[in-house]
Amino acid sequence: MGSRTTRLARRCAIALFWLPLAAGAEPPGAGDANAPEPIPQSVLLGFLADTTVFTLLDARSPEEYAIGHLYGAENVPHDRVDEHAARLPAARSAPIVVYCKTGKRAAALKAALEARGYDNVRVLAPAQMFWSDTVPMFNCGVPEPSAGPAERLLGGTDSSK
Repeated sequence: MGSRTTRLARRCAIALFWLPLAAGAEPPGAGDANAPEPIPQSVLLGFLADTTVFTLLDARSPEEYAIGHLYGAENVPHDRVDEHAARLPAARSAPIVVYCKTGKRAAALKAALEARGYDNVRVLAPAQMFWSDTVPMFNCGVPEPSAGPAERLLGGTDSSK
């Protein structure tokens, strides 16, 4: 297996550890009207294979980022956008995905970026992340909200719906 394939497999294997979803538990943020719309699983997998799919920004503090961050992410703290403007894409229409642990700082960073004229910014839904202590990883097992619990875990579709 190539190194890119190995990295992809390693990062997506985390979905196997989120077993409560297979038992029918709701993912974090489920039922919350303010929760961000999940990013399609294929887009996240595309980023893991080739980080040019979108710019990934970590809205947490530099200290939190240094402890651990998602593969390919740049640190742009939600309250220090001007200091980190060089990490932002030049094109205001470039796709950007922002994240933090709960979604609150990511939402604040999204608002700050939109105030700067960026018009293609999304927040990574907390249900699409897995945290091992302080180290985040993509939870590639929560693809589309219409999938059943086991299918969300395994990435398939629920044909009974």
